[in-house]
Amino acid sequence: MHIDIKQLRDVEIEKEIPAGELVEIVEAAIQRAYVKHITPIPHDLGDRPPAIKMEDEHGRERARVELNRKTGDIAIFVPAYDEDDTYIGDEQVDLEEFGYIAVSEAKRVIFQALRSLDDDKIMGEFQHKKGDLISGVIQQSSNAQMVHVLIGKNLEAVMPKPEQVVGEDYSHGRRLRVVITDVKKGMKGPSITVSRHHPDLVKRLFELEVPELGQGLVKIAAISRHQGHRTKIAVFSTEPGFNAKGAFIGELGARVRNVSKELGDEKIDVVDYSPDLVEFVAHALSPAKVTKAIMVDETINAVRAFVPEYQLSLAIGKDGQNARLAAMLTRAKIDVKSDALMDELS
Repeated sequence: MHIDIKQLRDVEIEKEIPAGELVEIVEAAIQRAYVKHITPIPHDLGDRPPAIKMEDEHGRERARVELNRKTGDIAIFVPAYDEDDTYIGDEQVDLEEFGYIAVSEAKRVIFQALRSLDDDKIMGEFQHKKGDLISGVIQQSSNAQMVHVLIGKNLEAVMPKPEQVVGEDYSHGRRLRVVITDVKKGMKGPSITVSRHHPDLVKRLFELEVPELGQGLVKIAAISRHQGHRTKIAVFSTEPGFNAKGAFIGELGARVRNVSKELGDEKIDVVDYSPDLVEFVAHALSPAKVTKAIMVDETINAVRAFVPEYQLSLAIGKDGQNARLAAMLTRAKIDVKSDALMDELS
């Protein structure tokens, strides 16, 4: 039996597996295949495969495999015993006994072992990247409900329907950024789920544009999003006098515009966070200008905001979108009224 050393070295380079570890995988696979080959199958097992014992009744390995790293030649040794059942050493097996089926089994075990190493490597690389931003290329898929994204060499992530944005272009070959939402090991190997829908996508995109975030000068307090339409992001500064809102918007709006472009020109409102809920609600209703806001019921965070009559529709938004996003951002129940009713309802 012979292993092609050149092919083995190609696998070593491609899979980035140390030579010694790769040799051990091959030897272990051939050892298991040989032991399975010489294990008799009892008639009473039916369709159940027999349990394979790798040690004999004396506790010794039933077979030992050596791969010559220079020639690729395989040698199999089995323990030998005398008439008194005393171990007298190992004897080499005639590999002509090692039939086609056993060789096929060895190849199958080697393939499984290499695949398992690949899976472990992927899991090790990605299991701590949940929530991270990654760039990928859309691949063709036979399932219209599932978008496949190439995120590494021969590594595809999936983006199920709930993680997609309605109306967004997912045509083959398009490059886009996604956020990793789940990493798990399934029956067919690692499964990585990505999203264009998750609010963390907005957060990670701003981290690319706003270096002050990494420096700790500014922070994101909350994000609310109607995917594909509008996002509100509340920010604050950790340094007195530093303009957090300006840092996110950027010079001439460049930073927020770059994020908006990545999100398919989704509208983005950057607002100042305030620990005072009433003040926070007033900021959150941007782009409308709130004349006055009052606390209606502190137990349920109910706030009433008054805006000029001509800005009432702007404050509420189309189909209530602006007010709804403001409520999600602040976690308040918001009642928007015309300031013509301010004296009556204050």
